[in-house]
Amino acid sequence: MALPYELSAPVWHLNTPIDYLLELADDYHRICFGSSGDYWQVGSDRWSNRIDEAFNALVNHHKYLPHIHMLRGTSQVGKRWPFASVDSTNVCRNFKDKGKCPELMARKIDSVQGTIKWIEQPTQRTFLRLVND
Repeated sequence: MALPYELSAPVWHLNTPIDYLLELADDYHRICFGSSGDYWQVGSDRWSNRIDEAFNALVNHHKYLPHIHMLRGTSQVGKRWPFASVDSTNVCRNFKDKGKCPELMARKIDSVQGTIKWIEQPTQRTFLRLVND
């Protein structure tokens, strides 16, 4: 019988600490990444750097990757990140405006294969400069 955590996939929001992501990875086989806070814009430089940090931390902490599902991530399929799955509201929201068949739109998205291996990436650290007035 499967335990509830084996059937669950908690969401780690990119604006929360990496340590929290590692805690989730200790207990769950699947984790969803949610873009939020300073990292709301999927595909931006800031977002990309944060995703690199997350995958680096997971590999260094566990030596393997759990199933990572990227929420709103279809635009990132086939790029350097090994997302096990992604989703989007693109087909549901846009098929009627583009005059396309929803099934064909979904098939096109599903036809792209992502990478299966993570190679550690350098990340850009951000530094805050505090100024006393």
